[in-house]
Amino acid sequence: GAALYVSEALGAKLARLRARGPGALQVITDFDHTLTTPSSDECHDVMAGAPLLPAAYREGMGHMLDFSDGSQRWTMAGPSHDDWWNHCNTMILEAGMRRNYLVPTVESSCLGLRDGCAAFLGALRTAGVPVCVVSAGFSDVIETYLASVGVELDLDGTCTGTEQVDGAKQTPPPLFRVSANRMVFDDAADGKLTGFA
Repeated sequence: GAALYVSEALGAKLARLRARGPGALQVITDFDHTLTTPSSDECHDVMAGAPLLPAAYREGMGHMLDFSDGSQRWTMAGPSHDDWWNHCNTMILEAGMRRNYLVPTVESSCLGLRDGCAAFLGALRTAGVPVCVVSAGFSDVIETYLASVGVELDLDGTCTGTEQVDGAKQTPPPLFRVSANRMVFDDAADGKLTGFA
C-alpha cells in the first residue's frame, strides 16, 4: 500500500481539526473538470450545445470554443480574456435562452461526476460540512446538473435551524451553494434570459 508522510506540525493541525469536529470545516471546490470528469463538457460547452437554441448560435459558440488550431482570434490569455467571456455571454443572451431550456440543455450535454463524488458530497452534507462550488461557468447549469444526479442543494441560499457560535445563536450557512455566474430570467417574459449576475 501507499504511505503518506505526515509531519509533526501537520499531525498537530489535523488533531486540532478532528477535535473541533466537522463544523470547523468547509469544502471549496471548482466544478468543471474538478467535480466532473476530465472528459466532461465545461459549462460554456454545455451552453454551446443548447438544442433549443438556433443552429447559427450553436455554430458561433462552437467557433468561440474551438482552440484546436491556434487560429482562434479570442485568446484565454492576454487583454481579450474578458472580451471572450462577455462575447460568449452576449451570444447566449441574444440567442433567446429561456429558463425552461436548462434541463434539456444539460440532459443533452456530456457531463459526468468523478467516481465517488456524489457519495462524497452526500457524506459532507450528512456530517454538516458546508460545500461551496466556485466556477467561471454558470450556476444554473451546475445546479441543474447536480440536482439531476441526486446531489441535494440549498438553492434558496438559506438554512433552517440555529447553532451556538461563541455563545450566541446564529443561523448556519447553507450546506451546499454555488458561487458562479447566475443567469437572470424574466418570468414575466416567459422565462427569457435578460442578463447575468
